[in-house]
Amino acid sequence: MGCSTGLIVPELYIFAVCSDVIIDKSETASLISLFGEIKAFLPPEAGPVPRDAVAPKEWAVFTSWRQRPEDGGRQYRQKIQILYPDGTPFGAVTEVDFAFQAGKSHHQLTTKWNGFPIGQTGMYSVKMWLEGDGSTVFGPVSIGVNVQHERTNSPPGQPLPLASPSA
Repeated sequence: MGCSTGLIVPELYIFAVCSDVIIDKSETASLISLFGEIKAFLPPEAGPVPRDAVAPKEWAVFTSWRQRPEDGGRQYRQKIQILYPDGTPFGAVTEVDFAFQAGKSHHQLTTKWNGFPIGQTGMYSVKMWLEGDGSTVFGPVSIGVNVQHERTNSPPGQPLPLASPSA
């Protein structure tokens, strides 16, 4: 998984795509609604979906890195990139700098978005890697999210139309 740079790097403990992350007072993370698929329900009369369409879905990427004794004081930069099924990037690469805190065994990062791209059907890639001292020291690794369009008059969770009572 990691690159063979000869450096000792943190160990990836968790990498997940979910709807939300809640961290309690003891710094324990709860990942809400892990997902690997999104269905966009469209009315039958709707035209084609624009290739750059974005659904108003809040979602997050959560990572937890396990600290090794050699990691103390080292600076790292975690990068996340979302790729459309055709391989083109969605938005800019998200970057978060971090260093481990003394006495902590893990470092947790939550990156949140307010929309998910749905313009293309197929497998989107949420790609993550770690840099240290200006070069990639871990990854990239990725999680796939399958996006499908479904044309229907009654998306799940919506009441079905009621028939008129006959006389």
